[in-house]
Amino acid sequence: MHKTLKYILFSCFFLAQSISYGQVKQIKEIDPVEQDTTEQGDSSMKISNSDFYEFRGDLDPPEEHYKGNVRMTQDSVFMFSDTAILSQNYLTATGDVIIIQEDTIRLFSDSLYYDTNEGRAQLFYNVVLENGKQQLFTEKLDYYTDTKIAVYPDTALLVNERTKLSSLRGKYDVNAALATFVGEVIVIDEEFNLTADSLLYNTDIDKAIFVGPTNIMQDERKIYCESGYYDIQNGQALFEQNANFVEEDQEASANQIRYNESTGEITLTGNAKYKDSEKNASADKMIYDEQTKDIHLIGNAVFFDGESTATGAEIKYNEDTEEVSIVGNAILDSEDTSINAATFDFDDKTGKAIIKEDVVFVSKKDSVSVFSDLLEVDNEDKSYVASGESRPYMLRFIDGDSLFLSGDTLHVQERIDSILDTANVFLTLDTINVFKAYYDVRILSEEFQAVSDSMYYDSKDSLFTLYDNPIMWSDSMQFTADTIKIRLAEEGIETVFLNGDGMIIELIDGDYFNQLKAKFIEASIDSGAISFMEMKQNAESNYYIMDDEDAFIGLNHTLCNRMTFFFDDGEMSDIKFYQQPTSVLTPVQKLSQDQLFLQNFNWNLSLKPNSLEDLLKEKEIVEISTPVQAELNPDAPETPKLPKGEVEQNAKGKGSKSGGDKSGKGAKSGKGN
Repeated sequence: MHKTLKYILFSCFFLAQSISYGQVKQIKEIDPVEQDTTEQGDSSMKISNSDFYEFRGDLDPPEEHYKGNVRMTQDSVFMFSDTAILSQNYLTATGDVIIIQEDTIRLFSDSLYYDTNEGRAQLFYNVVLENGKQQLFTEKLDYYTDTKIAVYPDTALLVNERTKLSSLRGKYDVNAALATFVGEVIVIDEEFNLTADSLLYNTDIDKAIFVGPTNIMQDERKIYCESGYYDIQNGQALFEQNANFVEEDQEASANQIRYNESTGEITLTGNAKYKDSEKNASADKMIYDEQTKDIHLIGNAVFFDGESTATGAEIKYNEDTEEVSIVGNAILDSEDTSINAATFDFDDKTGKAIIKEDVVFVSKKDSVSVFSDLLEVDNEDKSYVASGESRPYMLRFIDGDSLFLSGDTLHVQERIDSILDTANVFLTLDTINVFKAYYDVRILSEEFQAVSDSMYYDSKDSLFTLYDNPIMWSDSMQFTADTIKIRLAEEGIETVFLNGDGMIIELIDGDYFNQLKAKFIEASIDSGAISFMEMKQNAESNYYIMDDEDAFIGLNHTLCNRMTFFFDDGEMSDIKFYQQPTSVLTPVQKLSQDQLFLQNFNWNLSLKPNSLEDLLKEKEIVEISTPVQAELNPDAPETPKLPKGEVEQNAKGKGSKSGGDKSGKGAKSGKGN
């Protein structure tokens, strides 16, 4: 506390003294050339003027005393004082002491002790050293005329046009224009304040060089480093070794921080980190533009905005517009989703993003991944639209099975649902993902395959809805309707709903098909096989009856308003017909071509996707809605041939396996109810 008060009083005193010393200089200034009485090469001290002279031979050693306007010369050094005592090689001067060297260096003090052999001047009290625009104020100063180095052992203040520097001790090398400050260093500038344990300062170019722990205050900004420099004239700075800066709630650190005042650019290099109350970032290199508010992260870039984490080779962010751009293996990760791509451009104000090249979108809650060339994100309505030159596709894992879905465009949207508990008391909010696909939709999984014009999937009820000419295949069966709904459970398909002109076709053998048709069909699936099926409104069926040897007996055609099918271990165990059923069994020998197929029969196996390549290839010329007639054996007679040999008259019917066996064994005789 005592040192601080002393420094404040001392600094104010020296600032005032600079005016008085300027006045002294005007009064006593002389032409050094005119006063030079030394011979060339003579380094002895010469007294060129005084108002009074006295020789004291009674002293040992003898002394020469000069009083009044004393002027002295040694080589190119000129000295002035009120009084001077010269004894052997030592000069003592008091009263308005002035030293001038080479017309650029001027020293002022109250008293002087000068060693003429060493060229060492010790100045005491109210000492001022002037060199060009620089002024050094102190109470004690050692100045060496040969090397032009000034050393002060106590507090000193260096002042120029815009900067004031002080320290407890230091050195000023006039030739090198370099000042060394040690101990409680303080720098006060128009643009910043600085404190340090030690500091080098180039007086010619106003450059502060940091050689130890240094703190810089600039408006609301605080900077710390342990090495580097600050070029005050050019407004350029380099901060190294544990460099960091803090401004309000912002904090940054790096191995190296560069600052350019004219451009307002701050560059952090090596383990660069930034954070504020909401965001944090890290990269190999970070560039911040104070004027445009742009932040550019380069190399292993990571950016967190409070909700999502973005990573990439490069990230650009603007504080004002809140736009984000990610380049090079861009990854955006949040609690519910993650996105990986080559480039990412996001405008936080509009909440919209454009993501390009090798895009992978993952919905963590649903274990769903979407792959595309282009992904458009709208944060306002929580939607993601995948498209591009290559067909985008979706992947979901269900009980170890991979389900792929592709379309020209895939759309994912979040929906917030309110949920009441079982007692209808507590209300909770749940985030539901809705997936849409449109134009030439194709689905591929081990359990089933499907195509349609468009698709809708709600993660709340795990229900796929296929629209416009949908077709679904499961093993040897084909499902068609105006609309097909597929409910998935953890273990796979749970239920299939065929709404509007529903038809199920099962390939039995060769050109023989079991066929079920109704306005509405619902089939329950267990372990990949149908366990129960119900058909409503205009129900119609064609079912082949087969014997124990798998030989065809005949075709059973049934009409009624409702049918139910029961299965046991994948085999049909019972059929029930409701509301005036009619059933006709026709032996295979008597079947005509018209009896083989129900109306609107259409076996579209060629449209079935069998691989990921089938999902991603361009659309075939043949439209999905184009009827494809069953290709029967061209050599077949009008009455179909029997693929299993002669049929015994006493053969018994055998139930069909549904959902797995291509032998397609015929149904047992049904019960009319």
